[in-house]
Amino acid sequence: MPNQLIPILCCLALVFFACEQPNSNNGNAASAVSADNSDKPSSQFSSGKVLEDVVAGPGEVKKSSSGRDFTHKRGSALSILNHRIGEDSDDFYSIIEDGIWQFQFIHDGSKMIKPESLVKEYLDFKDDLTYEKGKAGKVVETGKYHYSFKTDKVLMIPDDSSKNPQEWKTMFKSDVFMILVGTPEYGNNNFQMKLERRKSKDEL
Repeated sequence: MPNQLIPILCCLALVFFACEQPNSNNGNAASAVSADNSDKPSSQFSSGKVLEDVVAGPGEVKKSSSGRDFTHKRGSALSILNHRIGEDSDDFYSIIEDGIWQFQFIHDGSKMIKPESLVKEYLDFKDDLTYEKGKAGKVVETGKYHYSFKTDKVLMIPDDSSKNPQEWKTMFKSDVFMILVGTPEYGNNNFQMKLERRKSKDEL
């Protein structure tokens, strides 16, 4: 009788391991996917490969967040900007409008754009609540902005209606350097930028 049980036990063991092996592999695969996803950046201004996808709105094709069209939000963004300007006093903008800001680097979610590629590129927040972006003496973008001390965010709306509004979380260091981190509100959340304050364009 014991001799007859040995083949039966061997068969049961083979069946058990055959059933368990696929589940083990699936578990490892799920762990690998989870690890890969956890390493992906969730936030960051220019063009470039983007790592985050968003759900398409009605009539839209599914696109990456920086490639998605947010121009339909220009009207609401302008309403928000005007409302915030009406709430704030005139002295709320000095920290961001003093001098001009020279780009030091831009991270687009996949690569770093370094200073040598950003020579004489600047961002100028003016005291009339308009802004200007330029490079080597040439203006490449103008628009309206609002900066809030309460939220540390700056809302920028280009004059060019084909361009998306932008919202950035600001961080300052020693009143000389400013970091802008994109938010998801208008799809520029894959980008981060570091800028250095200059007294004038002559210092670029």
